Amino acid sequence: MKVCDVDRMYDRMETTQCNYDNMLKRLLRKKQFSNFVITYYSIALIIYSLTAEFFPEQFNEKLSSYFNIILSIVVLTYSLIITNANYSERIDSARSVLNQIKMKKRELTEKNIEEIRSGYDQIMLKAEYRSDIDFFRTDRKSTRLNSSHT
Repeated sequence: MKVCDVDRMYDRMETTQCNYDNMLKRLLRKKQFSNFVITYYSIALIIYSLTAEFFPEQFNEKLSSYFNIILSIVVLTYSLIITNANYSERIDSARSVLNQIKMKKRELTEKNIEEIRSGYDQIMLKAEYRSDIDFFRTDRKSTRLNSSHT
């Protein structure tokens, strides 16, 4: 194999690594935001209930019941969405792919390029496909890096 093949494979793994780094960051942000939303609406649900109970002359009890029902539906729906999104599992999977690619990249030489390419392909067959925004961020980052070197 030629050195340019090794360089191309290295660049390919570098791009993949950057894509999965961006995916990991995106999933972590979504998980944190989702947890914040559930916590916020749950606290609001409790506050509306307590306010109507302890300050009935200053807070309309029927209005409180209405908001409790609405917030309960929001919390339930959002909880189901979060559960189905499997953020924790997807974060672990993206982190695993990222670490495996880093390891393959460090092991890459002219002598083992076919073995590394095969291992890389096996990793990618099992990996979640990155979103367009992850690729956009990777492309933007590489464009910035390349423009600063010229």
